[in-house]
Amino acid sequence: DQATRDDPLHLFVLFSSVTTAIGTPGQASYVAANAALEALARERHAAGRPALCVQWGPIGDAGVLTREPRVGEMLTRMLGGEALSAQAALAALPRLLAAGRPVVGFADVAWRDLRQRLPGGSAPFWSEIPASARRAETGRDMRAEIAEMAPEAAVALITATLTRALAAIIGRAPTAIDAERPLASFGVDSLMAVELRTAVEAELGVAVPLLALSPETTLAGMAARLCASIQGRDQAAAEVASALLRHEGEMAGESAPATPSQEPAP
Repeated sequence: DQATRDDPLHLFVLFSSVTTAIGTPGQASYVAANAALEALARERHAAGRPALCVQWGPIGDAGVLTREPRVGEMLTRMLGGEALSAQAALAALPRLLAAGRPVVGFADVAWRDLRQRLPGGSAPFWSEIPASARRAETGRDMRAEIAEMAPEAAVALITATLTRALAAIIGRAPTAIDAERPLASFGVDSLMAVELRTAVEAELGVAVPLLALSPETTLAGMAARLCASIQGRDQAAAEVASALLRHEGEMAGESAPATPSQEPAP
């Protein structure tokens, strides 16, 4: 931008990511860097200079996702759509340039699935999505149900919920998940831990500290503490449960999940 300020450019194209618009757990630095690119495009556009920053969805046959297929699987699960091909993305570029806007998104997104998976899916930001595309309301409030259940039944329900979530993330059948085994034995890394936390918060409506999902965590132990926190028969019980979740992550020390890679996902 600085080197070409006085040049008669016809095109100035930057590649960003759709995650800048929707957010993606565990990649805050990546999102912030892309947001800076988009801000530059808007500044150039406001000054009458050519600029387009494209928020691409995941591209499956080129770039980082060819080297990190698991990251691609996570993104397509979150978006609920399909990864783009590089050919389809580049074929769309002339239309995006013709739109005359500084920032344009191009991705295959299932909005209902996206709203369900994002921690902020119920925020006003999503209110303009057509009603037909919104998450179907089941009328079920799992947290309220758990609060009224006997502790043993509540723990069983939470464990089953965690098991289904982990099975979906690691690509196994729920029957293959032993809730007494530590997460590390299933190959859960930092991005998977973030995805599991997001799923738990969406299903149960309770915040889970990321450090609580240390390699030593078991689904059974996590379910017991979440049950105590949700049922909270008194304030002390809820505080103890929250402290236990934090303590488990702190005790993991060096073995806690590493900071997720900020390498571009799409």
